[in-house]
Amino acid sequence: MSNSVNFKSLFKYQITMLIVVVFGLILPLIGCSDKKETPEYKIGFSQCVGSDLWRKTMLDEMKTELSLRPGTKLSYADANNSSSKQIDQVKQMIEEGIDLLIISPNEALPLTKIVEETYNKGIPVIVIDRKTSSPLYTAYVGAENYQVGKIAKRISGKQSKRFRKCCRGNGTAWFLSCY
Repeated sequence: MSNSVNFKSLFKYQITMLIVVVFGLILPLIGCSDKKETPEYKIGFSQCVGSDLWRKTMLDEMKTELSLRPGTKLSYADANNSSSKQIDQVKQMIEEGIDLLIISPNEALPLTKIVEETYNKGIPVIVIDRKTSSPLYTAYVGAENYQVGKIAKRISGKQSKRFRKCCRGNGTAWFLSCY
């Protein structure tokens, strides 16, 4: 492994995995159709906040990929850091008849119930970035922050004193915000 953590590569890997999982769930449904017309599959994407570059890029790449897939429609909602707003938005998506929910929960505990309800209705749920407090979802795409923190802590001996000071602790990735 390289002596530096390549976060850009990690981000690209996460986006690629998200797209692979989404289409791995949708393509079998498309192949089973007897209809001549292209069926429409509605994907609900509930973002906890959409204002930072990472999340904007995620949305842009998802829109680009879906534009290449006839019969898919994206319903996007930005909760603007509000768990209650995100819950209402997911409920609205369910009422609109989404076939798949992709959600980046604003907070784990408050969003657990709506994610479980969605999953229990037979709608596949892909949780990204942070998990809920329940195992009731179809797939998770995100970093293993504990491992990232351990790796960064291990290589920090070759970095600045400020970096090492931020890395002290139990090996978690909280140091990234203070570098």
